[in-house]
Amino acid sequence: MTNDNYFLLQLICLTLAPAFLMGGIYFLFGQLVVIHGRQYSWLKPLHYSYIFIGCDVLSLVIQAAGGGQASIASQNYQDADPGTYTMIAGIAFQVFAMSIFLIFWFTFWFKVYFKIDTTGNEDKNLGYGNKYQKKSLLNYIKLALNGKNADEYKRTVLDPNYNEKYSSIRSRPLYNYYMLAISIAVIAIYIRCVYRVVELAQGFSGYLITHEAFVMTLDATMIAIAAIIFVPFHPQIVMGASNVIRLKSISNNHDEKDVGDEITYAAAEDNADGKGASDTIQKEFEYESV
Repeated sequence: MTNDNYFLLQLICLTLAPAFLMGGIYFLFGQLVVIHGRQYSWLKPLHYSYIFIGCDVLSLVIQAAGGGQASIASQNYQDADPGTYTMIAGIAFQVFAMSIFLIFWFTFWFKVYFKIDTTGNEDKNLGYGNKYQKKSLLNYIKLALNGKNADEYKRTVLDPNYNEKYSSIRSRPLYNYYMLAISIAVIAIYIRCVYRVVELAQGFSGYLITHEAFVMTLDATMIAIAAIIFVPFHPQIVMGASNVIRLKSISNNHDEKDVGDEITYAAAEDNADGKGASDTIQKEFEYESV
């Protein structure tokens, strides 16, 4: 209980760990951009991973440096505040980066829901068009919550405007709930990071860090929510076991190529490296046809 090394060990690990959860979400965001269409995103799919994982790495380095500085100072009976302030700067930078990510995230879904042309789908509106086409916060929330009517509207009116190549993924039962699930996970991690900034700003003798209820609710519970929500909403469950939207597929713009282009591309790769790219493309076609 009184060993500073063990205390700092658990403190630093708990501070760093959520960045790895967000790293997975950043790449998952890129996959969702591909599934719906790159035209709905401000950035290219992989840029979310490059930019925000880079920010998290920088944040981790700053936090780790601060934690090490605080540990050394504590062992030498010196002032640990400079190290603590460094940790605060690192996690504050993480909160700033996450704030920017949330803007990209919610803007992307706003475009997915509203920045489309539904004039050719009046026969499919089923009476939902006038109800959901208006750009409003209420409609945004309704579409995100994905009630029965909202789900039908998305599948019948909105879906034909998205990337046709991945319609089979979007037709899966849990897919239209994915925006809500990931939003809950990200907001939970965001709340936890804001809490950590305030906690560390108060110091190791502050009110928050000396009252267990806060760390159990605003830290442990938030991360538990973010982790547990991906049990039923694991990408393999939501998108299917044959999910083919891999890093190489995104970087080579497979989602923007038609069948002829991809066959040509696959043949070129076969000749270049002999790794059977055409087999991968064939499996992708078979999956899409199913």
